Amino acid sequence: MEKVTITSTVDLSDSGCNACGLVEDTIYTLTMNDVAVPIDDLTVSSMVMAIALRKGYKQELVMGLGEESILYKKENQVITLEEGVNQLTYSTPKQTIETINKITDMEQLLAKVNEILNNLFLIEKIEFIL
Repeated sequence: MEKVTITSTVDLSDSGCNACGLVEDTIYTLTMNDVAVPIDDLTVSSMVMAIALRKGYKQELVMGLGEESILYKKENQVITLEEGVNQLTYSTPKQTIETINKITDMEQLLAKVNEILNNLFLIEKIEFIL
């Protein structure tokens, strides 16, 4: 089982405005096989994207009339991601997984990321280390 370490860094910066004060910005990093991959937020889509790209998948944006989707491709595998307002639909011709993007419970978030990666991307279950 591969291990992925999740760390975070908080940057405090002056917003440049006297009334605003300090602005807090949290950046997360997934470390896989000694390679650090920064992500903006701990969401299902950002974690799945970072791990899938690290595992050799390529992304392709498909735009249509009023619709767009992201394709993840590797060899003969194609996974489609359709995004709504905090709603994600990952699908292959054989299976579909729907989820919300922002899951606040860390255990549920990591379980959902593993479910998508394992069932659709055929990536072995990952042990996340916080």
